[in-house]
Amino acid sequence: MAFAFVEFTKLKKLLGLDKDDVEDYPQLEFLVESVQDAIEDYCGRLFEYATVTNERVNLSFESRMVPLLRLPIESITEVRVVTSATSSTTTAYEITPYGIRLDIAHGGYSSQFDYENAVGGNVWIEVDYVGGYETSPPGPVQRAAYMQMGYEYQNIDNIGAQSVTTEGGTINRPELGLLKEVKSRLQKYIHPAKMGAGF
Repeated sequence: MAFAFVEFTKLKKLLGLDKDDVEDYPQLEFLVESVQDAIEDYCGRLFEYATVTNERVNLSFESRMVPLLRLPIESITEVRVVTSATSSTTTAYEITPYGIRLDIAHGGYSSQFDYENAVGGNVWIEVDYVGGYETSPPGPVQRAAYMQMGYEYQNIDNIGAQSVTTEGGTINRPELGLLKEVKSRLQKYIHPAKMGAGF
């Protein structure tokens, strides 16, 4: 089964749609992609299952942590230490829930400066790995997406408007973006690296 951030059958019930084909609602495809992008950007991670090659991250010598975007991590294929002059494979790492932790201290370098001088310049880590969810994101993330989709679809004619005036009066609307309740549901799925935290 292919990955689906939200399911059309559930959206159909939520939005009270009559037709059975998602292609009859061209706005939905745009909104699904938009909401998925917004949620992944807010969480600082990617949810869809994929094989990733050459994901490059600057090395933090102090923490030795390398955050990876596509979570959860299923397996690591290869980790490379890359400089402007060299590239070498390393097996001196351990997998954490949010990336990998490198064991670079085993080389005896006492500081980032010493390490960079020894290897010839700035240091990056390149990682090939498999990660993400195969069919759908976790339940709370998917429910947050349905909530955001419902709000945006019902207000699609007024996207970006700060207030809407009808025969019944004027309604103030929140600024365009994820709803406060949606953000609340996503808190536990935010990548610690986005918040500047160790992991």
